[in-house]
Amino acid sequence: MTTLAPQEFEQKSASGLEEVNKSKPSLISGLAKIFGRRNLNGSGSAYINRLKAILGESNVGQQSLNVLDKDGYLIDFDNKTDVASRVDPENKRIFLNPSLSKETNALSLVHAARTVWQIENAARPNVNMTVNTYLAAAEVCKADALATQMLFATQMQAKDPKIYAEFKKNGNYELCAQFEQSGKANLDRPALIDRYLAETKSPMKIKCTMQALNEINSKMAGVYKDKNAAGLFSQDKTFKEIINAACKDYDGKTYYQGENAVDAPARVTIPDAKAAIHYDCPDMVDFMYYQKRSAESLGLKNVCVASDSTIDMADFAERSNKRRVRGPVHGWKRGLRPYPKNEKPAEKKEEKTETSSSAFKGTIRRHYGGR
Repeated sequence: MTTLAPQEFEQKSASGLEEVNKSKPSLISGLAKIFGRRNLNGSGSAYINRLKAILGESNVGQQSLNVLDKDGYLIDFDNKTDVASRVDPENKRIFLNPSLSKETNALSLVHAARTVWQIENAARPNVNMTVNTYLAAAEVCKADALATQMLFATQMQAKDPKIYAEFKKNGNYELCAQFEQSGKANLDRPALIDRYLAETKSPMKIKCTMQALNEINSKMAGVYKDKNAAGLFSQDKTFKEIINAACKDYDGKTYYQGENAVDAPARVTIPDAKAAIHYDCPDMVDFMYYQKRSAESLGLKNVCVASDSTIDMADFAERSNKRRVRGPVHGWKRGLRPYPKNEKPAEKKEEKTETSSSAFKGTIRRHYGGR
């Protein structure tokens, strides 16, 4: 019986699983579910080294690795995650999803490295920003990370077509089609960002906005009674300032000037009417109530829902604050929804209906002479 050295065993196991993954991907994904999404793509260190080798074949990929090395970030796997990647700035770690393909993880690593760069260069949205500035910064950072990811995919198109194909497949078909139709050898990142910022119904943009709204409200939930929180969510920035902080190459040069973006946008639009429901959260209203902050001071005058201009977030927040009813949870009544100005909400008439179970019980009681 031949005994393999640990390193040789790692290499043979990794290559063997790769062959199985190519021939029977459903088997690998099934095993991933059974074993709690463990790394079935090979040994952790060997697999990460292969990802680094892939990134090293392109200019932007190597720059991404340099950012991680400079800031001391480690790459690891999260066996229970349902997202492609996750950045933990406190512990300086990047977590990848071991159940995804090598190509997807390479793209995720580039995206995560760009997020790290945004964090280290103070380009990410933070608790000092007003709500509209926070949403705008989240949009620009997402567009910048997407542009960096697509730049890596286009640079790898000739060397490893699978990476570009994977990027195109993962919800970026239209972006790739437009790039291919342009006939240009290099990606026009400014045009990509203009296109992303102009979109109002893009699923990716809606998801980004929903995440930003949840972040804002969760951060307000932790500080709404804090006496030192009066200065939070008060810093307002123009679109130009946000762009100048986020849209830079790794060498520090600004690659996007925002010629087509207005200097100070009159409104930051939430791209879907569903946002109104998500925005109806007690944490923001509690923050306004306890910190004695107006909707205007939070920047809500510049926030609206794109698909329904009658829903103005500032008026809604002020109205919710005035209609605030003390209750067991956060001191106000949940379930309030925005309604147009000068229009009272329709009164709901409660109708008592006898359920099938109560009707059945009543029949039994009557049959046996009970009440």
